[in-house]
Amino acid sequence: LIPAQPEFTLMDELHCTPSVPNGWVLPVGSTVAKPRQVPLKSQAAWGAAPWVPPLPLVVMAARGRGGVGKGTGKRRQGKAAKVEVATKVQLTGGLHRSRSIKVPGVFLRPMMSQVREALFNMLGACDVFDNETSRVLDLFAGSGIVGLESASRGVGHVTFVDASPVCAKAIEENCKVLGVEDSTAVACTKAEQFLATPEKFGADRPFGLVTATPPYEEVSYPALLDALAQSPAIGEDTILVVEYPNEHEEGIPSSLSGTLQGLRRKVFGRTILVVYACHPTGKPLGIRPKPQEFGMSSTPML
Repeated sequence: LIPAQPEFTLMDELHCTPSVPNGWVLPVGSTVAKPRQVPLKSQAAWGAAPWVPPLPLVVMAARGRGGVGKGTGKRRQGKAAKVEVATKVQLTGGLHRSRSIKVPGVFLRPMMSQVREALFNMLGACDVFDNETSRVLDLFAGSGIVGLESASRGVGHVTFVDASPVCAKAIEENCKVLGVEDSTAVACTKAEQFLATPEKFGADRPFGLVTATPPYEEVSYPALLDALAQSPAIGEDTILVVEYPNEHEEGIPSSLSGTLQGLRRKVFGRTILVVYACHPTGKPLGIRPKPQEFGMSSTPML
């Protein structure tokens, strides 16, 4: 007698017979049992043959009409998903609002538009905007979007810093497109080198606003904050903005050795923005501190 075997009713019609019975509908990506190819044996030989467990078989859609195509939301196995890369981003406010700038052809994570808009709404009352003598430093500039948002809002001069020659070139092109090349400068160097010796790059006095939006996994935030606090580029009452991911929360203090005082902390999903006053003198800065965002008691307006 032939010993009882598990029943096979669904076969891969490309490799086995019989084909899938009429009326059966197999969803793309479903798994069914496909028997290993075992040489045919006589009925007598089957009695001594060990049972061979089935291998999984992933059901694939056929190419062409009826297969995986446009509008299905799925792709064939073995085909890499197309990576959507932003090539342009828009300014959110100021003179050049809604103007688009070029994003360089490297892996970048530009600050999201809603985050930028929220940031500049927070900073809106600061005296660095609509001020021809104010100076802004955009560290880890990438496409230059954050610094160009400042330029669009009327700051006197913006210095961009990025270590990538590709990014530096794209920033220069974006400045020309917006017509702000005479009030901007681009330094193709590491942020740490610029902060240590800003005078080598033409920055002979402190900045009023400094933004740091580094690649999340390529920087030590405690080391970056320490470099910022000790840099000649940071002066009394300089406003410092740092963007970081929530997994680095422990490396971002509410204050640092009396040199940095936390003013605001805003959360946007994984992204967090913190705003500091550097070497605060008590001068009104136009930003009302919200210490509760840092888990502290209230402090007066700066």
